[in-house]
Amino acid sequence: TRFCPTCWPIPGDRIVGVSRKGGIVVHAVFCPDLEALEDHLERWHDLSWHQDADKQANNIARIRLTLANQPSAMGHACLLVGEQGANIDYLAITTRKPDFFQMHMDLEVRDTKHLSDILSALKAQSFVNQVERITSPSDSRIENPEVGRRDLEVGSAAARA
Repeated sequence: TRFCPTCWPIPGDRIVGVSRKGGIVVHAVFCPDLEALEDHLERWHDLSWHQDADKQANNIARIRLTLANQPSAMGHACLLVGEQGANIDYLAITTRKPDFFQMHMDLEVRDTKHLSDILSALKAQSFVNQVERITSPSDSRIENPEVGRRDLEVGSAAARA
């Protein structure tokens, strides 16, 4: 079982599995990759998250964050993520301008509610211009798309669907 590196599904997202050689890829129902598979519905499987999938903050969600380019803005944003009980798995500054900078963060979260709480806390900060979850590859311009990719052994707690 493998999670799609395009849509980054996390517990709380509605999910579907698509059979492929070597296993099943888990997609969020909003994944843009599913459009190309509409003619192969026989490969689709209804899935649901294991009841304990949201017990640990080890599900990867990618966000785009635009901050004012001012001293300590990035430090405060990172501290706020930690205060919300999440870990930053990866961080890349994608754009840096004199008045702002934009970055992508891969966060280890429990579920969609946990992610929503983090996004709300960030949005409330005066130095945050914009923050949003990234759910498609066109939104995610990073050098290494394999970062944050999780392959799970069949039978592992998080992979039970």
